[in-house]
Amino acid sequence: MAIVLVVTGDTHPNSYVGLSPPTIELEGIDEQWTYIASTAQRELYNSWLELWQRSRLFADEHDAKLYGVHNGDGADDNYHSKGGLISQNPSNIVRLGAGVLQPARDVCDEFFVVKGTRAHVGEHGYHEENIARAIGATRDERAGSASWWFLPLDLEGLYFHIAHHPYTFGTRPWTAVSAAARESSIILHKTTIAGQPVPDVVLRSHCHYGADSGMTTKPRVFFCWPWQITTTYGIRLGAAGEIVPVGAWVFLIEDGHYTVEPHLWWPRSKEHWTAP
Repeated sequence: MAIVLVVTGDTHPNSYVGLSPPTIELEGIDEQWTYIASTAQRELYNSWLELWQRSRLFADEHDAKLYGVHNGDGADDNYHSKGGLISQNPSNIVRLGAGVLQPARDVCDEFFVVKGTRAHVGEHGYHEENIARAIGATRDERAGSASWWFLPLDLEGLYFHIAHHPYTFGTRPWTAVSAAARESSIILHKTTIAGQPVPDVVLRSHCHYGADSGMTTKPRVFFCWPWQITTTYGIRLGAAGEIVPVGAWVFLIEDGHYTVEPHLWWPRSKEHWTAP
């Protein structure tokens, strides 16, 4: 049986620069109110819907099952700064996160929610656990939870090793890809020392850029793109005006082999001001 696996993450719903449905009803003190997404958020959301529509068609073309993974930070309750949040009401945070992931869940045969960073998704990832329950995500039966800290998938004889946080990442163009190769070496060492099977594919998020350690590494490591545009923290680090893609890794898995393609969308750059 062929499988199409789509892995993405870092959507950060509830952030003003994260992924959001175009409009959504949220809870107020004594009545509901409507959040209307920004122009940039609406464009991101249209790309998000296109990703899952294209993925479903791709799976159908190959007579394949479609499995989706959201690899962490599917909510934002940023404890560093609340100024960039849409709401501090936990029920609204879950409603926004579920509103983003539900269209993906609807087209997938299986959909997995991996927990992200506690600074965004709450202690023990409780926001993402509640989101996973709300959308009917595929459960971690051993842990008795609807979401996963670590997601080990055995697909057509291949071992996919999925978690939100990498051991290492790079913050410069010349260190980004080498960080994925370092991650491969670290995981190879740790699994070998522990007498555990070495993964075929490792997927990590958190660093907000895409990278591939390459076919010569074992395991092959992929870092995932975010679905959030630049935050004020990113601006402080020098990223004002920087345009980076959003997207996902899409795998076609069959008979112990896989092919992989990045599916990317580039946000529009800001129009230049010109002298009158």
